[in-house]
Amino acid sequence: MKKIYKSISAMFAMLLVALVTPAAAFAQWSWHDNFEDYGVGDELVGSGGWMQYGSQSNNPVKIVGEQLSYDGYPGGVKGKSISLTSGEPSDGLYSVCQKVYAVFNKNEDPENKVYGITSGSVYFSALIKVNAIMGNYQYFASFLTRNMSDFVDKATGAERGKIYARANTGNTGYQLGINPSAMATKTAYTSDLEYGKTYLMVVKYTINEELNGKDGMSLYINPVDFTEEPSEPTARIATGELSGGIMQNLRLGLCGLQALELRQTASSVNSGVQAELGCIRVADTWAGLFQAGAAEDAPRISAVPGNVDFGNLLQGSEIEKIVKVRGRNLTGDVSLSLPEGSDVSISSVEAPAAAVMSEEGFSLTVKLTAKDPSQKSAQIVLSSEGAEDVKVNLSWNTLPVTEVETLKDFNALEITDDRSIYRLKSGVVLTHLQTLLVDDEVEMVQLEMPAFHMQDKDGGTVFVDRYLQLATEYVRGDSIVGLIGYGAPGKLYGVEGNVWVPVDVKMGTLLSSGNVAVPVEATLAELKNSPAQYLNRLVRVSGVTVKDADSESVFTSQPMALTDDTDEVAMRLFSGSDLLGESVPMEELTVTGLFTSLKAPVLRPRDKEDITDCKPALSFDNTTFTRAEGKVGETTEVGTIHISARNLPGNITIDLTGAGAAHFSVSANTIKVGTSETDLVISYVPSAAGVHTANLLLDCPSAPELLPVSMIRLSGIAMDPQNPPVVSIDPAEIPAFPATNIGETQEQTVVVKSANLPDYGKIAFKSASGNFRISNTMILKNSGENGSVLKITFAPRTAGELKDTLLFTAYGVDTIAVKLQGTGIDPSALSETEGDELPLDATHPLTLLNETFGGAEHNKPLSIEGWKNLAVDGTRAWWGYEFPETDASAGEKVAKVTPYDSKIEVGEGTPCRMMLVTPALDFRNAASKIFTFRVRGDYLADGQSDRLELVYIALDGEEMRTSLVGGFSMPATADESGQWQEYHIDLTDLELDDVFFMGFSFTGTRGTDNAATYYIDDVSYGRTDLPVIRPSVPEVALYAAPGVDAVSEPVEVVTENLNEPVSLTLVGADKGKFTLSAATLPAEGGSFTVTFNDDEEGSYEVLVKIASRGAADKYVAVKTTCLTGMAGVQTAETDGVTVYDAAGRVVLSGTMPSQAASKLPAGVYIMKSGNKVRKIQVR
Repeated sequence: MKKIYKSISAMFAMLLVALVTPAAAFAQWSWHDNFEDYGVGDELVGSGGWMQYGSQSNNPVKIVGEQLSYDGYPGGVKGKSISLTSGEPSDGLYSVCQKVYAVFNKNEDPENKVYGITSGSVYFSALIKVNAIMGNYQYFASFLTRNMSDFVDKATGAERGKIYARANTGNTGYQLGINPSAMATKTAYTSDLEYGKTYLMVVKYTINEELNGKDGMSLYINPVDFTEEPSEPTARIATGELSGGIMQNLRLGLCGLQALELRQTASSVNSGVQAELGCIRVADTWAGLFQAGAAEDAPRISAVPGNVDFGNLLQGSEIEKIVKVRGRNLTGDVSLSLPEGSDVSISSVEAPAAAVMSEEGFSLTVKLTAKDPSQKSAQIVLSSEGAEDVKVNLSWNTLPVTEVETLKDFNALEITDDRSIYRLKSGVVLTHLQTLLVDDEVEMVQLEMPAFHMQDKDGGTVFVDRYLQLATEYVRGDSIVGLIGYGAPGKLYGVEGNVWVPVDVKMGTLLSSGNVAVPVEATLAELKNSPAQYLNRLVRVSGVTVKDADSESVFTSQPMALTDDTDEVAMRLFSGSDLLGESVPMEELTVTGLFTSLKAPVLRPRDKEDITDCKPALSFDNTTFTRAEGKVGETTEVGTIHISARNLPGNITIDLTGAGAAHFSVSANTIKVGTSETDLVISYVPSAAGVHTANLLLDCPSAPELLPVSMIRLSGIAMDPQNPPVVSIDPAEIPAFPATNIGETQEQTVVVKSANLPDYGKIAFKSASGNFRISNTMILKNSGENGSVLKITFAPRTAGELKDTLLFTAYGVDTIAVKLQGTGIDPSALSETEGDELPLDATHPLTLLNETFGGAEHNKPLSIEGWKNLAVDGTRAWWGYEFPETDASAGEKVAKVTPYDSKIEVGEGTPCRMMLVTPALDFRNAASKIFTFRVRGDYLADGQSDRLELVYIALDGEEMRTSLVGGFSMPATADESGQWQEYHIDLTDLELDDVFFMGFSFTGTRGTDNAATYYIDDVSYGRTDLPVIRPSVPEVALYAAPGVDAVSEPVEVVTENLNEPVSLTLVGADKGKFTLSAATLPAEGGSFTVTFNDDEEGSYEVLVKIASRGAADKYVAVKTTCLTGMAGVQTAETDGVTVYDAAGRVVLSGTMPSQAASKLPAGVYIMKSGNKVRKIQVR
């Protein structure tokens, strides 16, 4: 009675504390989750503080991408939603699914045993869309109060205020219900709601603060007022109406509302509620419930999962997990920290805010290295300015592991139980798989357990998969490193010695398969005298017979005896062996088997291959090898021959012979008498660059017939890294071949240089079109300084644009690819007259023309709107053309004209005239009267008969009147070939018709006698923004002495409207005697000087061409007189001088130098004073 009194007194005191606590102690609060910081498909548990409720983890609650839609939701609907379901049924039955919960109030006073919200009301709202319901009385949400334990993962609590869903009659809709008690039949429901429609659900839980008070609940569907609570709920259970309340049963203290539970409801035959929920909010007031949006704008961080349990780990092992970090409204990066000295490391200590706030989030790799055996934990703290810190809890348990060097060491251990874990440092090879039958003393049955025999270089063992735990399929010949498992006494499984049992789903790391375990050679006496040395190892005995075997004997499951006339050892077959039922040989045998017993030695052959007669045998697994590739001074493995020898009567010798034998080596020179397994490794060890060959000779004098082969051919190729192979081609690019008739050829040559090649190289075409030919197909190892000439012939077989690639390949050198291109012409397919027909059209004259021929088709007659392309004489007109990649103008499209025609014999040419006429031009109204174009000539020759002219065209009715435009000359010399020239023709002062045309007229002889080819581009008229180049002087005079540099004064170049740099080139026969201070100037202009130097006296002249795309070319003439004593001459004023004209006649004598110029007409003169001479020019 005393104990009861004390308990009641304490409870009243605790209740009194709760009732008299000031209201200020319970300030307004709210909690919400829009699921927006989580990834689609993430499990809810571990995200944002959500934990698993209870132990059931089937069909976890997950985030779905759908955002529920609800018009007028305060602040707008945000984030994602979660799906409550029960998964697919199995055999018609549903499994109980995961339930989750989150703590929304952490107010706790353990001293007075007061927890959570203990007075007033708690409001919960969510957007809900129910898709289906199977069964009745399914509640899918509830408030939770504290139970016996803290709110941690997989804990439970007391469910308070359940929210139900049930199907209506006919299941055409559903109803939501509430109940603060445990009596489901007293639930208050709403009217019918529609499946698939989103509703705003608000639940109010009211606490009856009287002792043993009965709590109440209200449910609102789609309220319209978000500041004032509606007076009438959709469904209600008033306080005091039903049983149940947090003020009842106070044995654990005053446990108020602290958490919200969401349930995936299901029974074995019903799928329960199928629904989606979003925008979950909990608050202590109605208005506070819908003001949660203010908190949503604050910076925040989330981490998924929030709890990472690495589980049980083996000491020394490593494991990685990914934590997804997400956030909203961050103003700075997220810092991540760990305690110092932790076994855990993280991939980054800082996560960029942009990555954290992206849809994918920031992936943090958490790596755990299990070190000291113990159960441990750690926390990763995530921080960002203005956001509440988030902690990721890490936990693990490290199991101790003992490392042993070899199986011999493992077998020496005294293992009495199966609680210690061991890891083997040496590698093992699986020798046999068998099934053990082990007695289960509890169930009184025999269990089948897979057992794996294995051995290393010092011992053997058995690995027993006692619970069928291994997930990897292992076979004989598998090589395993890092063998790990529990050690156990073999007697537990009917095996002698220590054995291994799984600690994981694999034994260790599978290194390779198909390996051959080498047996230990022994005699029967050795097996009997030292059985522990051979236990569970593969053993081979030779020269034995099966005791008492006769012609009727067959192998059975019963033991037999092996004898060598001195000792006996039992032989017993494994269950399922392919020897069972076979005849027992009566001759001397070699028997291989697993030695499995200590007390009564037993040798157990595995299959037919383990029992052979004693006749000698020899086999090689490989006798051919591909060519080895190596480097001087380095070793390269050619390959390995596995040699299986049985009962050899004598040694096998292995030798290397041949010219290249010194460049190869072998790992063994002898296979010894008897039985053995040998891996013969052949290596390539070149000491010089080149191709090397050798022969591997094998000889067995005592039994040559045993050898599968007596000689194996070896080859290798090596380069010297100190003198690497080199191949070069000059020129590196081949110009396009001229258009060529089918059946005719054109040739070009290249020089191929090579050095230090270990073998001859190869020249070949990429395709086999046959349109190109080469004079040879080999690259020399060392071509010498001059190289070798390769002739490339273009011999088109078909008409059209023909291409191929010539490949130069050699060992150790990157392949060189040279592109070839040419045009094949079918003489029988000559077209009729090309181009357009007259008359010209003057109806729409242009005030502005700017033609760049971008629409021209390559090697097709030119056709441009407004232009006329006329074959005036003959059938050929102007063509379009696109420069190839090998040209400096690669890719540019232009107008092209040429008389060259390979189909016409030499001397059989015919006159031709082609004219390209502009559209009609407006002389009266054009803003500028300047006509511009650029021209280039290829294959030009001095004195050529072909000519290109610019003509002015006026119309007389429909007839054309043409007149030559003078004042300039088109390029027509070899020195001008291949160069672009820019021309600006000012028509301002000419008396032209209001409407006129300009024409580019080419006249020549069509055939093979002439090959001049012209290109026209950038034709304009009426432009006011033309680029302009202005040199400061038109001419420069230099005076020089032989062998001494004479440098001009700087020539200034002023520019306007240039888009490209200014190029400077020398033109003229004497250009080799001059040099320029610069090859280019900036588009903004600049200056340059000209230097002259030559050893011969005389007069020399050169032109400096100043050019830039779009500007008229300008020329500065540089005239030089080179005479002995000319440099630096100064004539004394007191001396009289003699002046000579260019013909050497005296024109003045005895005149003072300062007066000479005023007395002479314009011209160039030589002034002499004593033995001093200089040249002067009078302007």
